Amino acid sequence: MKKIVSFLFLVGLAAVLYAQTIEVKFLELSYEEALKVAETEHKLLFLDAYTSWCAPCKKIETEVFTRSEVGQLLNTHFVCVKYDMGNYPELQKRLKINAYPTFLILRADGTEQHRIVGGCDAEEFMQRVKEGLDQRTARIFLQEAYERGDRSVSLLFNYTLALLGANQIPPALEVADELWKKLNIAEKQNSHYWPLYADFRITPITGERFQFLLDHQKEITGTVGVEVVNAHFYDVYSRYLYPVVAGLIASDETDEMRSVLHVIDRQMKKIDLPVSLRQTLNAKLQIASARLEGNIPKILNAYEQGYSYIPETELWQVISSLSFLRGKGQTEELLRAAVIAEKSALLTDRAELKGYLNKLGEGFRKRARSESE
Repeated sequence: MKKIVSFLFLVGLAAVLYAQTIEVKFLELSYEEALKVAETEHKLLFLDAYTSWCAPCKKIETEVFTRSEVGQLLNTHFVCVKYDMGNYPELQKRLKINAYPTFLILRADGTEQHRIVGGCDAEEFMQRVKEGLDQRTARIFLQEAYERGDRSVSLLFNYTLALLGANQIPPALEVADELWKKLNIAEKQNSHYWPLYADFRITPITGERFQFLLDHQKEITGTVGVEVVNAHFYDVYSRYLYPVVAGLIASDETDEMRSVLHVIDRQMKKIDLPVSLRQTLNAKLQIASARLEGNIPKILNAYEQGYSYIPETELWQVISSLSFLRGKGQTEELLRAAVIAEKSALLTDRAELKGYLNKLGEGFRKRARSESE
């Protein structure tokens, strides 16, 4: 009896170990060879377009493709290949790859059935791949139905999501606008259609959909959840504010961005946000406004008043934007920047971040000394 139990245990252990070692089988084939193999095996072709410098690509490689369930899914349905687009410029142009990572689901004749753009965790990745296999959600089937004149709500909704997932924003916006006109107020408040609000690329803060979200925040929050709505407001406003805070706005964009900041300020007075999120957004808004004005004393005032409200996950990107002072600041201004960086370092226990901020402060002090000599 003990021998039987031991044997069954070893069999079970072997099965577990085997299951844990299933990874995606990427074949070393040219693109044309891969299509021929897909045709021979009656499978679709899964193509991973990546680059050596793409951080999300590396994360997918180490955290997603190594998962057993991902390997089983891809190996079952696809012939899999991957190409560093830095080494295949002609293929990159042919396949219209303009963002990384990009994953293509292709038919054996080279027809693109579905496109997935952007990094994600294993669960979301598998869901997106499955959508590319399903005729109800794969982009090519939805596109064909749309071109035949299908304007049903379900078609328009799924097609919008497929286009967004493929990073095809202009057509996604066009289809989303068609869908929006068909929805009644109750449907617009339903959690099923939250994805229309959740992507700022088709719902900018100056648009009709975002205004509806503001006007019906209570009702939408009731169906989606307060955490989801609050996180969205914070994320979308931060996306607008960060380029200004970082000094990435061109001179000919200043007036437009000044109007955007006024919109954010006005809208934030209407919405119900937790105190912590409101304080952080207000801090970034004040810094952004000062950056647009270009007045260094006001910029430093905004940082001094707001740095303590910046969450640890954003300290690097917000505080590092003070680096522009190295070439412009006077001695006193450089010393103020040094203090801001050093005090910011006290807000984190992460050694790498703390070291960076202290080094930034040290750099400001060194520059101040050279300015005073």
